[in-house]
Amino acid sequence: MAKPMQKSCCALPLATVAPYEHAGDSINDLNRVLYINPAVDTLVVLGDLDYRRMSQLLSGLSLRDPKGRGLQRLAVSASWTYHQGAGDTIRMLVKHMFPELLELTVFMYAEKMPPIDWPGGVCALEDCSGTDYYKRYAMGRGQQMMDGDKWMVIGKKEIRVMELTFRHGW
Repeated sequence: MAKPMQKSCCALPLATVAPYEHAGDSINDLNRVLYINPAVDTLVVLGDLDYRRMSQLLSGLSLRDPKGRGLQRLAVSASWTYHQGAGDTIRMLVKHMFPELLELTVFMYAEKMPPIDWPGGVCALEDCSGTDYYKRYAMGRGQQMMDGDKWMVIGKKEIRVMELTFRHGW
């Protein structure tokens, strides 16, 4: 790793299970590492909310962060916000468990894994504010994530509602 990366990056071991159609390296391979700069990168977490795992992930990042601040930008599935009281739950989590978060993004993708036909490439958060599903979310289940007519503030910014896309190639 280059010296500039050592100052700002955390090495996060990956242990995702690949479906048999796309079997690859062992999940125990020491080379399966994600380098993340907790101050600027957004970590996207697929699937449903698991408080214990999320707490372990974020505290692990804090321990690995050379600056000691921990992850500041997190993106979670809109499915996290579907249960009654989700807005209050997320506020409490951020205040007590993840106070280092400056920004939270909610994305429109409910699956626990990337699409089965996605062999890798670009995974991106993209604006979806003009779409019908954004409007349905904002008028329906997303209401509890709002303060009045605006998205609630987590950290220092309003929640962003975006689409998670998967594209082939780099």
